[in-house]
Amino acid sequence: MKRSFLFFALFAFPVSLLGQLSTGTITGVVTDTSGGSIPEADVRIVNRDTGAVRRLTTQVSGAYVARNLPLGNYEVEAGYTGFQSETKTGIVVTIDQTLTLDFTLQPGGQQEVVTVVARSEQLVEAATSSLGHAIEDTEIRNLPLNGRNYRQLIALSAGAVPAVQGLFTSGNYYMSGGRGDANAFLLDGLDISQFSTGGPLTSINLEAVGEFKVITNSYSAEYGRTLSGVVTASIKGGTNEFHGSLFEFFRNKHLDARNFFANDKPKYHFNQFGAAIGGPLVKNRLFIFGDYQGTRIRSGGPRIVRIPTPSMRSGDFSGNPAPVHDPLTASPDTFDKTPFPDNRVPQSRFDRPSAVMFGALPEPNEQGILNYRTVAGQQDDANSF
Repeated sequence: MKRSFLFFALFAFPVSLLGQLSTGTITGVVTDTSGGSIPEADVRIVNRDTGAVRRLTTQVSGAYVARNLPLGNYEVEAGYTGFQSETKTGIVVTIDQTLTLDFTLQPGGQQEVVTVVARSEQLVEAATSSLGHAIEDTEIRNLPLNGRNYRQLIALSAGAVPAVQGLFTSGNYYMSGGRGDANAFLLDGLDISQFSTGGPLTSINLEAVGEFKVITNSYSAEYGRTLSGVVTASIKGGTNEFHGSLFEFFRNKHLDARNFFANDKPKYHFNQFGAAIGGPLVKNRLFIFGDYQGTRIRSGGPRIVRIPTPSMRSGDFSGNPAPVHDPLTASPDTFDKTPFPDNRVPQSRFDRPSAVMFGALPEPNEQGILNYRTVAGQQDDANSF
């Protein structure tokens, strides 16, 4: 019953779940030609993609603020009795943006004045002091990405450089001098940071990413809990028109070069395919968006690894210079343990699943520490939606 109610709440009231972190804000002042403020002026904000309308009135100072606006294309109209109304079109609200739109109303009738706001004017954010860069849908779709991971585009932001690649830093970035494992990742306002490694707990398909923003400094208090940069992304949503995409990317060994020291090119087949579609269920009311991506990787080639020798499988570690300690002899005070005599573990102490596993291992076919050479292939299948 609880699960059914939760599903109904998420489906019926999606707008209430939108946080400021994944939306935008439009603010401004409505004045007359003398510069005087116009209180209680009507401001009408229309989302051109979904038809949603937000209405509000200005304060005594003539100011208005519209928060939590979903990302998209807008037009904003301001009007007041005795003045000509003014409409500004071509407004693009991006993620975590505070856009300032001021209106100066001319005396007269209700004749409408339409102004197209240049994109360059919207990119100047004077209402906040944060330093960041929004990577929009056009850049995400058109820039080449090996593996189709949107996080590779973080490097487009000033002050963000790839971290030294290692076990716990793969894919991370240093931002404004901060450590790669101190970044915060947000998805539609939800914190998905993995602070042990600095990356996100989950990733999303490139076709589903609407846009994302990299904030490198002076971010506001709602982010918190981070000493480096903030990456906040948003998932696409449906609009009043159906839009979709279908894709497949592939790579195989016939497209690769042979390693100079290898006799042949190793087996490698990479296929990544999927689709995305969004549109209206009820025009101006209810929308849907979904995506799917499948990844199939088949690879193979010579590999050399280390496996237990026959003597090790029988419990004989006499050739190992490091002593093998008996865990059952640990002192309750010092936790010191006594080594097995001659570094031999009695088979009576073997764990039964381990003994079965040893029996399934092949015999070594090479000398040295890395004692087993194989050409077994690897298979990696992934599905996400």
